Amino acid sequence: MDKEDDGGNECNPWRSLTMDTHSGGFPFDPFFERPVLTDEVDARTNALRNVASSYRNTNPSRVPQLHDKVARLINPNAKPELFYKIKGSTLKGRAVIVNIKSFTGEEEKRQGSDLDATNMLAALETLGFAVEVYENLTRDRFYDLIHSLTTDPKKIHTNVDMFIMVVLSHGTQDQYKHDVIMSSDSEEMPFKYITSQFEANVAKTLAGKPKLFFVQVSSFSDMPKHVEEQRQIIGREVFADAMDGHGDGDLVGGGEDEADFFYRTITIPAEADIFVAYSTPPGYYSWRSPESGSYFMQLLSYRLFQNGYRENCDLNTIMTLVSHDLVSFQSNVPQNQDMHRKKQVPWISSTLTKRLKFKPT
Repeated sequence: MDKEDDGGNECNPWRSLTMDTHSGGFPFDPFFERPVLTDEVDARTNALRNVASSYRNTNPSRVPQLHDKVARLINPNAKPELFYKIKGSTLKGRAVIVNIKSFTGEEEKRQGSDLDATNMLAALETLGFAVEVYENLTRDRFYDLIHSLTTDPKKIHTNVDMFIMVVLSHGTQDQYKHDVIMSSDSEEMPFKYITSQFEANVAKTLAGKPKLFFVQVSSFSDMPKHVEEQRQIIGREVFADAMDGHGDGDLVGGGEDEADFFYRTITIPAEADIFVAYSTPPGYYSWRSPESGSYFMQLLSYRLFQNGYRENCDLNTIMTLVSHDLVSFQSNVPQNQDMHRKKQVPWISSTLTKRLKFKPT
């Protein structure tokens, strides 16, 4: 266990606060390593009245005040269980990759998606997951898969430590502004429905276990009108060095990039132990190379493979590394200046209640 998780003083929020004098003359709290603000420091112009001192004076100790019912939830003498359990000496996980790359409607084929599936399969199997891959599911077959996974008729999930689903497809929003995944027969699958079926009251053999979803989606070739109208916001330029230092933004190969646009709202799972990593925040582009796959999935699979089994790496650390890597990227679409040299960063929604490591602790 990491030093900061040993329940000792390094992580104890109830250690007593002692006051000292900072070199600048302000009262000093050694735990928070910051000066205590005084009225003079807080002072603003007369246009805005800062009343922080009145709040500060009601709690001079600065220890958060808890209601008795809340205080009973915290036992300062107990050593909390900070990590999800892995029962054996090695991880036993189940992972499902849904790779929808061809469509019966007007949606274009998702070139490069096979490489995303290949990379994720290799990374997850290395970590100890039994991986299944399903291609070009129709909406009915997609529903059948979800039903099979969540009802778990053979009780497979009783013996697994965690579950992962990777979704690779086109995506859009329905008339209610809900995120939808496109099936191979060009029908809509509400993503909120998918995650809701993995809640503890439905997927009972996965109750209390982490359920992770990694979502890479792309848009139709014809950009809808509302995207054109918001292009200055959605595709805004962020100036930064390109990953290779030459400004083309290519991670692999020299081909031009495609916009995997998925204009979505924020969807946060209602139940605990669900983690969703989207390739991009609401209203922003996600990028995919037809030759090498999506940039998000390339970096995610690489970081899972390289860092997933390291002692000091949990899921949050891995996703931070992916985000750190991805912000150095710039799109390469020189024939369209509105799409050229744009940025990307993942978006995470989580109701996990513990830290998650893929290596048994």
